[in-house]
Parts: sequence; structure tokens; C-alpha cells
Amino acid sequence: MNKLFLNKDTNLIDYSTWITGTTGSTNGTGPSPSFWNQYSLNNTLNERVLETDPWGIQSVCWRALSGNTQSGNVYGGFNITAAANSYQLVPVDKTKTYRFSCWIKRKNVVAGQGYVYFGLWAMSGITSRNSIIATPTYSTTNNPYPILTSPTQTNVIFPENEWRLCVAHLRPYTTPTGTTLHTNTGVYQPNGTKLTTGMTIRDYIMISDTYNVGIRASTPFNVPSGTSVSGCFLYPRIDLVDGTEPSIAQLLKAEKDNKLVSYEQNTNMLDLSSWIDGTTGSTAADLTTSFTQYTSNSTNYRFLGTDPFNNNSIIWEGFGNTSDATAGFQSTGPAEGILIDNTKTYRFSIWNRLVLTGQSIANRYYFGYNPRKGVSADFSFHTNLSTTGISNSYYFLPALSPVETYFQLNEWKLCVGYLLPSTTSPFSFNSSLVPKIYNLTGGTDYTSIYNYYSSGSTTGVYMRVMMPYQSTLHMQAVYPRIDLVDGTEPSIEELLNNIKRYNIVMDNISYTTTTTTTVLSCYSQTLYYSTVETLACESNIPNSMSTDTATFATATKLYVGAGCNTVADVGYWSNKSMERYWNGSTLSAATECEPE
Repeated sequence: MNKLFLNKDTNLIDYSTWITGTTGSTNGTGPSPSFWNQYSLNNTLNERVLETDPWGIQSVCWRALSGNTQSGNVYGGFNITAAANSYQLVPVDKTKTYRFSCWIKRKNVVAGQGYVYFGLWAMSGITSRNSIIATPTYSTTNNPYPILTSPTQTNVIFPENEWRLCVAHLRPYTTPTGTTLHTNTGVYQPNGTKLTTGMTIRDYIMISDTYNVGIRASTPFNVPSGTSVSGCFLYPRIDLVDGTEPSIAQLLKAEKDNKLVSYEQNTNMLDLSSWIDGTTGSTAADLTTSFTQYTSNSTNYRFLGTDPFNNNSIIWEGFGNTSDATAGFQSTGPAEGILIDNTKTYRFSIWNRLVLTGQSIANRYYFGYNPRKGVSADFSFHTNLSTTGISNSYYFLPALSPVETYFQLNEWKLCVGYLLPSTTSPFSFNSSLVPKIYNLTGGTDYTSIYNYYSSGSTTGVYMRVMMPYQSTLHMQAVYPRIDLVDGTEPSIEELLNNIKRYNIVMDNISYTTTTTTTVLSCYSQTLYYSTVETLACESNIPNSMSTDTATFATATKLYVGAGCNTVADVGYWSNKSMERYWNGSTLSAATECEPE
């Protein structure tokens, strides 16, 4: 579940590239500072994982681990180095005040070991570090850390498993000598208690050629290899202090304007935290989050890929062989499965797509559930066409074959099925709760004739999907869900359009709203560039680009590379038949290239 500040968020840094399952530095380019450098040179010491935030919500944190000594005895954490590129730095006005903040928590603490460093950079350009002025000491340094605790201090200021909000300020270059700490600088407990003693704590003053800043943090620091000490960093921020930024009280209460806070609703009963980039086979054997691959001789792996809405997410891809290997998974978890109330309705859904055709014997797609009676399988559930207990609970019967008929190459499909209450009258049929396959436009590509009902003894369920059965076809899956159907679950329309519901709390009154992520059409183009008019037509250096329409002539937006993620450089662009000027937001009318 992800926290969202409503109204205009004033955070000047972008940590959207903190994606669960990734390690080392994050990947990101573009006009916002979305690239985050790891402190250590060892990718295994920095990872992004789900962690419970100060308000009990699961969010992605940057976890830093202890390990082998690196330059300067630094281990895990994030850092913007002197070799940083411009995408990692935030432009600033040297006449203004900026606030730096981040939540930090330490785990598996070893007494007497480990520092906490919370710092910043001030830069005159991209690579040149300023020597800025510390307050209240008025010493100068090009290695500024506003908050620093020694091992002894760390155990007091940052107790094990307790979140602390670190806050520091970078003041205008005109700040006079004798200025004390900003009144809000300090380390805060979640209850609002501010700590300013028992540690090194400073603010800093810019100099006249400060133009860019960055944020950094490290813990554990200087902890011997072989220990399990770790640190978690959450919700880093750089805010211009001009009255539009959230107050300290609002940061401590996860509030924005008008005492407003929003949490994304997550009614999914499946825990996907074990879907980690780069892992293969079954997921980690955690009793609450594990997903078991169907057959051990199939190939199943997770990677960071593109979801149905052109967002980055962890994808499960699988393929088998033409004898007996079946790719896919079953959400095993505990032997009892996901516990349910058999008098209620549940919805199962998953996004699938075919990405590579191949040979097959059976060439079938199966999607369904596995009902449990305690720790054993429950074979007494039934359908609307038969009250006799059946043993194979698959929503699309007979199985969908051949797969290519229902899953066209590279097209995501949303597969949905329902498990109805055990109290439903025998042979009754609810046409609105039949299994279906939806395409991204909202059309229905397949509709079943079955309803599926729990038995009175059903206590739990698994989800399972064979993608595909006994075939070398490659299929992908993302966003599997089990939802209780009680009105709080996302609608089919919301699933198809990536509309997310949010719980809103304002002045202690709760209500629900939604937000939509538009699905962006994106088309690859080969274009030529110049900063001089007409010369793009003459250039012989091709560039891989993308546009929001199928042709360069009709395009309104221009991006670097595939995926329509990074805005193209300002200048003249040509496809050799026409040239158009891109000003960073719009494309001009086309002028024809002169024939060569």
C-alpha cells in the first residue's frame, strides 16, 4: 500500500525508481532526479524492499546492509557523488532556504557498532562540490553531514526498529554570521518529540555559486562484515521553504494541506513481495508470500518489465517443453491457503500475455484456484451445472487451446474468475459473475458459462495459473489478485484502466476517491537531429526515438528511446522527408526536406 500526498506535492526529488526487488543504484534518466547512486560499490548491500512505515503502511524502502569495507568505510545507503550526472541533482535558488528530510530506521542492531550519516551536497555545477558554511560553528566543508551519530549515540538516537525523521536546512548565501540552527532542524520521534542533543547536528549556508544540491544517507556505517545490521530509508524529500511545503507536524502525521492524508487501498489478499527481480523458479519459501512454480523442469523467472500501462513492474515469465513441463505458479503460502469465509464471494484476477510462440503438445492455458479444507484439498465445491464435487477448479473449461486463439502476441489480457458463496442455491446462475477474459480496451474476448461455488467446508484458497501447459510458448503474468467482493475491491473498469482508490482522511472524516493513470500509446521512430534549422534533414546519425502517434507527421510528443519515458532534447528533428522543431513540450508544423 503506497502513501500519496494529495494536492500539489512540493517534494523536489523523485524516488519512483525505488522498485521492490531491485538492488544497487537505481536506473532513471530524465528531467527529474530519478537516478539514485548507491554508497557502496557492492550491489548486494543496497536493495529496495517492502517495509512497514511509521503509520503501519507497507511502502518501498531503501534497505542498506553491512558488508565489506569500501572507500571511506561506507557501506549501504544512497549518495550523489561528485561524479553525479545532472539528473541526480536539484537546481536551487541560492537566495532561498531548502529543507532536507528522510525517515530512517535501524534493524538487527549490534551494540556499539554503526554510525548514522544524513547529509547533502551543494554544487556549483554538476561535478564541482562547494565548500559551504556550517552553523552554528561557521566552519567550512565540501563534505556536509547535518546529522551524524557515533556508535554510542546511534543506539540512543536511533533505537532498534524505531523510525526517526531526520530534518536539516540549507540556508541562503546571504544568511548572516551568528545564525543558529533552524527551529525545525533535528531528529524527530513519530510522536513529535524533537532530539537535538547527543549527536552532531548542523545546518549549512550556501555560497554565492551554489546552483545544485543533492541528498544522501548511510547506515550501517563502519560495521564489520558478517554482521546483520541494516538500515531502512523512507520518503526522502527536498522542499523549498516558502510556505507551500508540508509542515513538520504534517510530515509526522503523513499529512499535506488541510490535514489531508491519503493511502492507496490495497484489498489484494495476495502478497507479491516475494516477486523479486532476477529470481528464478519458485519464490523464496516464506510461508506467507511464496509462489511455487508448477513443475520443476519448467522455466520460470521474475524480471523488471513493462506492465499493461507502460509502467515498470516485476513480471513473472514462464515456458515449459513439449513433454511434461508446465510453466506458471500456484500461490502456496501456508498449507491452509488464503483464509476465506465460504459464505462470501471472492474474485480472482491476473494479467497475462503471450510473448513468444513455439511448439507444444497440449498448448493449453489454465487459470483457477485450489480450495482448501484446513491443510488438505477440498474437492467438494461445485458449479452451476453440477452439484457433484469436482477436483480441478479451473475457470475456463474446457481449457483454452490453442493459446494463440485467446492471447494474441504481445497483447495483455485481464483474466477474471469468481468463487461464489457455499450458501448459493444449487444450479443457480449469476451471469455477472462468470469468468471472462478482457482486453485493454474493455472488450470481452471470452466468457464462460460456469459459476463456481465454495463448499460449506472450504476454509482457504490458492490461486494457480498454467501459462502454458506443456508448451514452449512464453507467457508473462503481472498483478495477480484475490479480492473479497464487498464493494471495497477495485471494479473491473478500475483494473482495466489502472484507476487506484485512495482512502482520504481530512479532519478525521474518511471518504474514498480515485486516481487514473492514462495508458500511453507509444510508437518507435528513427529520427535525425540538429540544433540548426534544415541540418536535421542532412544528418546521417540516426537516433532511436518514440512518439505518441504512429507517424512523425502527426506526433505531438517526442521522446528519447523506446517507451515514451524521457523527453527529447530541444532542437530540429527529421525523418528525412520532413523536419519539425521540438521546444521540449510541442512539435512545430513540418517543413519538407529538400531532395538529396
